[in-house]
Formats: sequence, C-alpha cells, structure tokens
Amino acid sequence: MVTLKDNVALGTPFFTARKAACEMCEDIPCVVACPTGALSKQLTNINDAQMGLAKIVDTQGCIAYQGLRCEVCFNVCPAQGKAITIEMKHNECSGKHALFISMVHYDSCTGCGKYEQACIMEEAVIKVLPIKLAMGKRQEHYKLGWEEKKKSGNFLVKQDIKHQYSLLKSRDYDYNGKGLFDIYD
Repeated sequence: MVTLKDNVALGTPFFTARKAACEMCEDIPCVVACPTGALSKQLTNINDAQMGLAKIVDTQGCIAYQGLRCEVCFNVCPAQGKAITIEMKHNECSGKHALFISMVHYDSCTGCGKYEQACIMEEAVIKVLPIKLAMGKRQEHYKLGWEEKKKSGNFLVKQDIKHQYSLLKSRDYDYNGKGLFDIYD
C-alpha cells in the first residue's frame, strides 16, 4: 500500500517491480487483502491481469542490443514464449553472430514486473509501465489490411488495381510477391 513518501496517490495499490515484482499467485491474494477495494474482485485468473506492460526503455543500455547474449527477461517471464519472445537479428556491428532481442507482445503481458526485477543492468532497461504510457494509439482511419481481410474475408483494395507509390528512382514495387525492391540489385 502507498505511503506518503511513495509519490503515488494514497490508497493506490502498486508495487515497485525492481524491488519486488508481482509473484503471479494463482489465488490472487492481493485482491482479497486490499483494504480499499481498489483491486477488482472480478479478476479470477492472474494471467488476465493488466497491471501494466513490459517495455524496453533503453536499447542502447541493453547488452542484448549490443551483441552480448542476455535472455534474463525472457527466462523469468511467467508467460515465456507468449508475452516475451526472442527474435534473432543480424549483428551489423560485428557482421557476425546474431543479436538475441527480447520482443514484448502486449496481448499476453500482464505487467508483473519480473523482468524489471531480474534485469542484470544497474538500472533496469526493461520496465513495467502503465498501459497508457507504454502504448501509443493508431488513428482510427489507419487500417491494417491483413486484419481487415480476416474480419471480412476480402482485401481492402481490389487486387487488380495498380497502386501508385512515390518511390525513389532506384526502387520499384513488384505487385505479385516480391514487394518493394532496389532496381539495381
């Protein structure tokens, strides 16, 4: 529970992930113990909790982005392989070895903070943030074609219409599969 020195509104349930993350207890004892009723009694499955979202806030400080192998946040995640996965990328600095980059998937992250508590850096480079702070919001008029196709079964734009793109003179677009490419390759 908040005290006067915590810089959070009195009565607000919170935890400091770096000191003690949520343990993701299946019986959710915090809801029962909350003296103010601020935690929803409707939460019956801890995996449905929405305490916040994991966000890598400092890619330059994260040693995985520098080419050193670190998968601590991935390994401690209770929803390993769902909320945090590892993506291999080419290491442009060395030209060799892959970067093993942690990727956070917001649809599965509960915001437990275990990754922040376990981060090996002096100051955690991955933090649990309030959902509104961690996520941007796309304008309503932007549509993702693959999502719209799933909903309706059709493409948003007729496939036989040739699209016009403002491309650099060295680039072109193959409408039948390859997509955007450099002409001189």
